[in-house]
Amino acid sequence: DQHGLYLLVKTAGKYFRYEYSYAGKRKTLALGVYPELTLAKAREILPIIEAPENWEKEAMTNRTLRSMIRIEEARQKIVRTT
Repeated sequence: DQHGLYLLVKTAGKYFRYEYSYAGKRKTLALGVYPELTLAKAREILPIIEAPENWEKEAMTNRTLRSMIRIEEARQKIVRTT
C-alpha cells in the first residue's frame, strides 16, 4: 500500500504487515489480522510507527508496537469524549 504496509494473504487468513529497514537490516512488524484491523486503521497507525522518536534507540518489537497502538487508541477515545 504505502510506506511498507502490505497485506499478507495465506490460507489461514490475511495479515497486515509493515516492512522497514533498521540498522541496514530488513525487518517486518505484524500489525494485525484482517478484518479485525481494517486498511483504514492500518493506514491510521502508520504515523505512530514511523515517528522518529520511536526509532531513536532500537527497532520496535511487535509487543512494543501493539502497546503503542493501544495507548494511541485510548488517547483518541479520551480526546473524542472531551
